[in-house]
Amino acid sequence: KQTTAPVADSSGFIQIPSSRATPTTLNAPIDLQGRRDIRNIVRNRPPADSDLSPSEIAAKNGFERRFVRGLQLKVESLFSGGVFTLTGPAQFLGIGSTAIVYSLNKVQADTASAPERVAVKISINNLQRLRSLSVFDRQELLDKTPERFVSSEGAVRNLLPGVTPETALEHGILLPLDICRVTNLPSGFRAGPDYKMFPRVALFPVLTCDLFLVGRSRLSRAAKLHLTRQLVVSVAWLHRHGVAHNDLKPENVFLSEEGKAVIGDFG
Repeated sequence: KQTTAPVADSSGFIQIPSSRATPTTLNAPIDLQGRRDIRNIVRNRPPADSDLSPSEIAAKNGFERRFVRGLQLKVESLFSGGVFTLTGPAQFLGIGSTAIVYSLNKVQADTASAPERVAVKISINNLQRLRSLSVFDRQELLDKTPERFVSSEGAVRNLLPGVTPETALEHGILLPLDICRVTNLPSGFRAGPDYKMFPRVALFPVLTCDLFLVGRSRLSRAAKLHLTRQLVVSVAWLHRHGVAHNDLKPENVFLSEEGKAVIGDFG
């Protein structure tokens, strides 16, 4: 549930001057150093599949084989009704309990425009986790998965009416560019033996990695301060709009090559 949270005035984040506080000027020396340090860590990050389980690796490899063989996802926007195609080359970005994410080309139907690279969050479910359920409960959960995915991915856009994904991104918040129905998904599509794919996808701007992936590296003090300041400013912007993030953790903070931190995956 999203709730309204009180916030301080933007000038009141630092009540007492401190040598440990991040400077209030964005381009102050410590911010520039922090940004450089984050860029270096992101550039030298481990592979996105470096810490996957065997079943997650099988799911990743299953998707990639299909795209190598020419899989193209025909999709219809649930926002505009527009149709387009998602094609490879596919670059794996991550996998969670309800989705697997790839960078793919978005190709507009009947236009000569160049493909647009987007992060595609594909609805999945781990069938092994459903084994303890009765046949009826398992089928009911699977039947409701597509609409639960749409509801979850679209919730924050509904709470921020009039805010475009581009504006939100400027404030360090990741909103879906689009949520779509896949119209050509083969029946019983599996990604490896354990994951079932559902005909719903959400499209996002492409970011490089999440904070969890690089968090095992030793972050410098400047990098920590720069990240913290960015996140505080982004959360304050959300709170001013009456929205609270219910699941803020390293896995839900995404980083760009330029060292920008962006908050996504709202609980």
